[in-house]
Amino acid sequence: MPTPNPLDQTQDWQPADLDRTHDYSESPPKKAPTKVLLTTLGDFRLVGKLGEGGMGTVFKAVQVSRNRLVALKVLSKELAQRPGFVERFHREVRVMGKLGHPHIVKLLAAGEDHGFIYLAMELLDGSSIGSWLTKLGRLPVGDAALVAKSCGLALQYAHEAGMVHRDVKPDNLLLAKSRTVKLADLGLAKTADDSDIGLTQTGVGIGTPLYAAPEQARDAKHVDARSDLYSLGSVFYHCLTGKPPFHASNLLDIIKAKEKGVYATASLVNKKVPPALDRILAKMIAKVPDHRYPSVAEFLQELEWSGLVGKELSFLPGESDRETVAE
Repeated sequence: MPTPNPLDQTQDWQPADLDRTHDYSESPPKKAPTKVLLTTLGDFRLVGKLGEGGMGTVFKAVQVSRNRLVALKVLSKELAQRPGFVERFHREVRVMGKLGHPHIVKLLAAGEDHGFIYLAMELLDGSSIGSWLTKLGRLPVGDAALVAKSCGLALQYAHEAGMVHRDVKPDNLLLAKSRTVKLADLGLAKTADDSDIGLTQTGVGIGTPLYAAPEQARDAKHVDARSDLYSLGSVFYHCLTGKPPFHASNLLDIIKAKEKGVYATASLVNKKVPPALDRILAKMIAKVPDHRYPSVAEFLQELEWSGLVGKELSFLPGESDRETVAE
């Protein structure tokens, strides 16, 4: 049997709502169970569990020295014994540390304590675009265009910094209380100098199959900015229609469908989608990279010319009551 992770005990916590003006450093959460083995990592006091992903667990935490709430991403101890996963985690720290943009989740700190490797990110007050799509099915045209624009601005900045995200998907587009869309989860990002690419073997695809470009499914090591554009186009299409352009019951059929490149135009699936967006999507989801926009900047320019981008996200309530981070 695997050794129990002491951090997992925090999933039973039921802390009261935390006021950002309160001095959290004075006392630990009142309702923490007595069997908790570890409640602090470095400068961070764990408050509750937000979620789990392939790399580890994300906690709501308090940075004691700054008296602020953060999202603390902790690599599992099992994966911490595997050099490849540790390097990917360190890669995410390096990538996030290089990027500072209003549409990219901000890295606050990173470290290691009690054998756990962690990174602290800004805690967002909204949910993810993925969860809203699950709830609503699809988004209004203006909202979908605004989501695509926001993600596009983040990708343009990352690409200009020599990085390719490689995992653009609705669950990695998070919402701040300010109604700002932010791109998260840079653990798969590819750097232009190839210093980290040893983690991705030639001929191995990574990312999320429903949104990844067909060339990425074949070989994630040699993708470029146009692959991110394809993924963004797939997300944009999903926001407009309620489903990705290519979907099937298994991975192989999804890849085959993408290789054929035939999908129902968005305006056929949703009559509210104007033909102008069909043309934009066609240049984003083209199966051949050379047939796509050569850069995100050109996509953003054409999207603005369409006049369809909303000024703010209309589907959001006045105050969001959820807090999530990329997992």
